[in-house]
Amino acid sequence: MIKNSLTYRQKEAFDFVSNFIDTTGGVAPTCQEIAQGLKTTASNAQRLTEELVARGWINKKPKAQRTLSINVDQSS
Repeated sequence: MIKNSLTYRQKEAFDFVSNFIDTTGGVAPTCQEIAQGLKTTASNAQRLTEELVARGWINKKPKAQRTLSINVDQSS
């Protein structure tokens, strides 16, 4: 059961990250790649990523690149 519902834009970002990780064999996208995929700015992509982390949908190691991972509890 999903505890924290997402806005339309957050869902788009989550789906992009999830699909990117699946299609690249586990490599997470950068904020720039998320921005390009969602046709937005890098700062907006970073904000969306931070919101997904805060809501528990994805995990991210601080101060490191390509460390996004899907929270299995939320994605099912």
